[in-house]
Amino acid sequence: MTYTVLATKRVDKKLNLLHRFDQKKVFKILTLMEKSGKSYRIRTGDIRIIYVYDPQSKEITVIDVGYRGSVYKGH
Repeated sequence: MTYTVLATKRVDKKLNLLHRFDQKKVFKILTLMEKSGKSYRIRTGDIRIIYVYDPQSKEITVIDVGYRGSVYKGH
């Protein structure tokens, strides 16, 4: 199944704040993600990725990414 991964400007900025090793882990996970439904989160070590999947348009929109603790503030 083909789908598109989108990221907000906020996510782009936050990805740049992560360590290079953690950035690689996040990008690897984003390429493997596929879910149906509304809102999801993925944990990889101390990194959290919060995203929404739209099965109609086959788009995954990453809402937030960051280290555990800081990513859930404001959600």
